[in-house]
Parts: sequence; C-alpha cells; structure tokens
Amino acid sequence: MIDKNIVTYIKGLNTAAASRVHTGNIPQGSTLPAIVINRLPGTTPRTTNNTPLASRTPFTIGVVANEFSAAMPVAVQLRGAFDGFHGTMPHDVAELTDPTDTQVFSARCTSEPTYFDEIDGDKTLRAISQDFFFVHSEI
Repeated sequence: MIDKNIVTYIKGLNTAAASRVHTGNIPQGSTLPAIVINRLPGTTPRTTNNTPLASRTPFTIGVVANEFSAAMPVAVQLRGAFDGFHGTMPHDVAELTDPTDTQVFSARCTSEPTYFDEIDGDKTLRAISQDFFFVHSEI
C-alpha cells in the first residue's frame, strides 16, 4: 500500500528525522524533528468497461520540530525526493501483512511549504507542511 511504502521510502532518505516517520499523528513526547504523513481523498478512475487505471492520491507531508530552522532542511529534502519522482517504491522488508511494492508513474509537489505553530501543552512546536500528488499502482 502506498502509505506504508512512502513511510519506508522516507526512512531511507537519511533525513534529520531519521526513522521518526508516522502516519496520521506524531505520538506525544516523540523526539523531534519528526515527519507525519496524511493521506487525502483520491480516486482510481476506470475505463468504460470498468478496468481500473492508475490511482491518483494526494498526501500532506509535514515536518514537526522545535524550531523552523530544524524543520526546513527536512522539508526541502522531502520536496527534492518526491517532486518529479517516478519508479518503484519498495515495501518494508519487515512488512509481512502487505508486502506490496508501489509503481509511481508521477509524483509532484502541489503546494509551497506552509508554516504553522502547534501548541502542545506548555510547548510550541513548529511545523512545515507540503502537499504531494501521486499517480500510482500497486505491483
């Protein structure tokens, strides 16, 4: 599934977030910087005889850190890795429940980085969010 494959791919990029890549939410108390991936509604168009075509799936990928200066290099690295990407995104070799690779036909960044603050109790976190659009199929 592309969600898991994106997580695996990001973990292999050697960002300052290292393996702190999460889907949905970052667990409270996590070491920062960390990356969070949120899947948005997408589509899988079909031909007139109901044959599925490549899926089109948008994602928001955010970097959370204590300061913008720690988040920005990770966000720049993610944009460089995904904007214009095409090829196979392999599954995690430890993944036993869904060992499926994803063929990405096209990936692009669809928004400039958005900066925002997140208040977590008595602490203010800095975040940078970018939107990406993937055209893909599971192989």
